[in-house]
Amino acid sequence: MNNLFYAPSEKRLFYITGYLNNSLSAINAQAAMFAKAVNCSVDQVNTFEVQHSQRYKYMQVFYVDNVETTDKAYSLNDNWGMYSWIQY
Repeated sequence: MNNLFYAPSEKRLFYITGYLNNSLSAINAQAAMFAKAVNCSVDQVNTFEVQHSQRYKYMQVFYVDNVETTDKAYSLNDNWGMYSWIQY
């Protein structure tokens, strides 16, 4: 899975999907895919659309909290959190 990141300072695993049509069915499908890929319940998945970013503006982000990293994710160093990475 591309664009999968882990912020160890927050214990947050997040996935930046890119641009979606913001229909509920598209968001639910991406949330289910993310949950399956990181082995969690879809009920644990949160999402938002990025409003302020040079690189990720208007892209959808899915994330889960209180997880350990996965070898599939790019691990950020301790100086970066999810929001600081996205808004950089």
